[in-house]
Amino acid sequence: MKSRRWGKFLPGLLLTALVATMQAGMFGHHSRLELRLQDMFLWQVRPAEEVSPQITIIEIDDGALESIGRWPWAWRDVASLVTSLGDLQADVVALDITYGHWPQAIPPHGATADQLVRLEDQVQPLAEALQMPRRTVLTYPVSREVRVPGQLYPRLVEALTHDPRQTREDLAKALDVTHQEVARYYITAMRRALELRLSRLCDEGHSLQEAVALLAAKPQTAQATQTTNADDATGDYAESDLDRTLMKMAADWAQRRQALMQTGLVPAHDYIPAGLRVERVDPPLEPLLRAADGSGYAIVPLDADGIVRRVPLVLNCSGDRLLPQFGLAIAMQSLGWQDYGISWPQDNVLRIAEGKRYIDVPLDDGGNMVINWSSGTGPTSDGLRRLSVRKLHEHAALRAYEDHYLQLMDRLGRHWPELGRQRDELRAQLTASGANGQLSDGGEATGNAGDAEDDAATNGAAEALRDELLGVEDQLLLELITLAGQPRPEDMPQEVHEQFVADDAFIRHYEEHGGQNLERLGRLRQELEPYVRDRICIIGMTATSLAVDLKPTPVHPMLPGVYAHGFVVDNLLRQSFVRESPGWLAIAATIAVGLLVTLAAGGFGPLKSVLAALGVMAAYYAASFMMFWQWGQMMPLATPWLAGLAAVVGTVSWRELTEGRQRRWITSVFKQYTSDQLVDVLVDDPSALVLGGQRREMTVYFSDIAGFTGISERLDPARLVAFLQVYLETATDRLLEQGGTLDKYQGDGIVAFFGAPLPMADHAARCLQAAQAHLRALPQLNDRLRKEGLLPPGSDLRVRIGISSGPMVVGNIGSSRRFEYTVIGDAVNVGARIEGANRFFGTTVLLSEQTRNEAVASAGDDEFLLRRIGPVCFVGKDEPLEIYQLLDCQQSEARRGLDLYDAALALFEQGRDHEAREAFGQVLDERPGDGPTLAYLQRITQRLADSLHGPPGPWMMQEK
Repeated sequence: MKSRRWGKFLPGLLLTALVATMQAGMFGHHSRLELRLQDMFLWQVRPAEEVSPQITIIEIDDGALESIGRWPWAWRDVASLVTSLGDLQADVVALDITYGHWPQAIPPHGATADQLVRLEDQVQPLAEALQMPRRTVLTYPVSREVRVPGQLYPRLVEALTHDPRQTREDLAKALDVTHQEVARYYITAMRRALELRLSRLCDEGHSLQEAVALLAAKPQTAQATQTTNADDATGDYAESDLDRTLMKMAADWAQRRQALMQTGLVPAHDYIPAGLRVERVDPPLEPLLRAADGSGYAIVPLDADGIVRRVPLVLNCSGDRLLPQFGLAIAMQSLGWQDYGISWPQDNVLRIAEGKRYIDVPLDDGGNMVINWSSGTGPTSDGLRRLSVRKLHEHAALRAYEDHYLQLMDRLGRHWPELGRQRDELRAQLTASGANGQLSDGGEATGNAGDAEDDAATNGAAEALRDELLGVEDQLLLELITLAGQPRPEDMPQEVHEQFVADDAFIRHYEEHGGQNLERLGRLRQELEPYVRDRICIIGMTATSLAVDLKPTPVHPMLPGVYAHGFVVDNLLRQSFVRESPGWLAIAATIAVGLLVTLAAGGFGPLKSVLAALGVMAAYYAASFMMFWQWGQMMPLATPWLAGLAAVVGTVSWRELTEGRQRRWITSVFKQYTSDQLVDVLVDDPSALVLGGQRREMTVYFSDIAGFTGISERLDPARLVAFLQVYLETATDRLLEQGGTLDKYQGDGIVAFFGAPLPMADHAARCLQAAQAHLRALPQLNDRLRKEGLLPPGSDLRVRIGISSGPMVVGNIGSSRRFEYTVIGDAVNVGARIEGANRFFGTTVLLSEQTRNEAVASAGDDEFLLRRIGPVCFVGKDEPLEIYQLLDCQQSEARRGLDLYDAALALFEQGRDHEAREAFGQVLDERPGDGPTLAYLQRITQRLADSLHGPPGPWMMQEK
């Protein structure tokens, strides 16, 4: 029998073991199912976290592109933004914009690539701007894989790196491929081979110029051409424009790489994981790289399902030195860690340390940091601080406007304002005379008719005023020229004259609008400083119209990549990290959930098995969510779910196949006359269907209908049966709602018990609650019976209930041919006697003292309204029992006069019959028709008639 009972758990255990073995395979940490469940049940429901207030994202949004201009912007414009951030005292300025190629002018239609003109003068303003803020960080692209598809490309690169002078024909013959296949990859492979050759020569100690000369020279004259200028270097392979272009591009890359090796790498203090290797790096331009304080690569890789969740903090590009990720470089600049190093003190932990200070970052199995996103983060969220670049651009423009005026004033000296005011006064006079109608713009009279002499005089005055104005303007221009040390007008070039005219117009505009501009500049500064001052400002593209840097994340379907860098910085500054569970913990969690679900599914019926299994999995998911929310611990979700699902399906299916027939027979037989609870116990353990029982502390419930004989005599048989059906159904429902077990129907009587087949610590309280519910249902039941014609006219349905608690024997009692699940014992007999005592005391619900004590102990004093009746000695009992009445605490009149009743009862038990009779009379005034009070008054009257004195004894019940 035991092997049969345990056999039902075997399918669930086997399926759990199967799923656990899959944990490290297709359903591991980075499986699509696992990642999707993490997004749904962890990231998307977690409350938003407070992020670092130090970080501000400077957004190049759609509005900025509309108001400022199409992307890409001129480098001078970006330089002005950086300068403006420095003026506003930003702590760190980071550009999430790649500057890995020299700016080039667009060639005219039909021009070739060789005619592209390098505009190096655009680089210098940006390089100078990068030196103004406290710290600046640049970014650059890297590639962890070879971007050119096909197997031939790496073979070509290797061959050309060994000897770049090989022709296409030589390569095709050496690699055993066609000339067309070589031509497909030749240019790209040659450029990469030249880059690798140059970088190796530089690593060996040669300068870039020497490396280019060595590479370009013919073999026999290599030593003689070491100092050859790189632009003039030629060789067997470098005789065409294409070869010279590839050499220049490779030299430019090597120069940038060399600068990066000197300024942008981080030392590694121990071994470097092999998975962190990078194939190609495209550093920023060398002038920008040396002007900035730090740099980092901008890679934000996608998971298998195309969503950004993690990022490598370092990548290996050269021996024992590492490239830092953009966010890591920004965080280190903010912390002031200039000489930090990287180590791996233990598996899946990266340590960033400078001196005695360090930060331990948990990594996943691939060496990546899981980004701790803030829930709901996006361009419209309240996560990281956001600032549109439009306001910063306006600030930069106003600041440049003020700087230009100050520069002009510094160059032109102090004479300019005096001459300017004199000029403006003359212009005002001339305008005023014209406004009076005396002169038009051409000097003609426009007033009323007058004599010719007046007109001539007026015209003469106006001409003199104009001459004076022109003279002042000439003097003003001469003053400009003299102060600037320029030649006189007759020797002045046209462009210089136009520049001074433009300066004059600018100063006049400033004198008119400068005050407004200064006021606007002050307001902008106050508005921008809370976002910029002493903060980390990351400038990046967020415009959705370009969609160049929008990436799906667990918390937002399309998040600009600059936010990923911002959250890397935030995680490092707050040291708030997400930790993936190790493999052993994931397997242990899978086995634990599968085992618990198997036990739950094997211990209940089909429906309860499914509910129990769901409860176990829900509890695991809730615990996983709390661990993720509180400590950032990411528990596995896919395999525990699969293990639980497989366990419940397997266990329930097996039980249905092996136990279904027996269960259906037990259910069909026993649910007709006993509680669903008992049937479920019997279904789960059919061995309970044997003779025998067990002793338990329980509560028994007896009830019948008062005056049922009179009711039955007035109803025909059909209506009597319908009457009993409605009544018994209502009363039974109240019992079963509280977990009672129906024992039997005895005509109009009901016998039930609480505490079996399932143990109940509060069996007494549940029984009283069922009795209260029975009483409260009587008014509605009376109305229903009358409406259906099942209650004789003038009759009311009244019941009597007796309740007793104590030790009882419960089990299948009877013969081998017929038995029933019931209770026997002295406490059961007492319950029947108490139910009969209601007739004598005129009560509805009576209970024993033990029932009262156990109910109060489990439910409290305020749950039930109980009145003491007194000691009663029943037939067959030597010792009297204290009896209590249950009253409905929801009825307002239930408590009326109870204090008077308790006082009268105390007088009676002291033998003070006269005083007790008077006191009970007062109770009757408060509670007219009160049954116990009438019973006591009748007993007192009899005692006085019999001249009895002294304390009375218990009530004597002579009938069963």
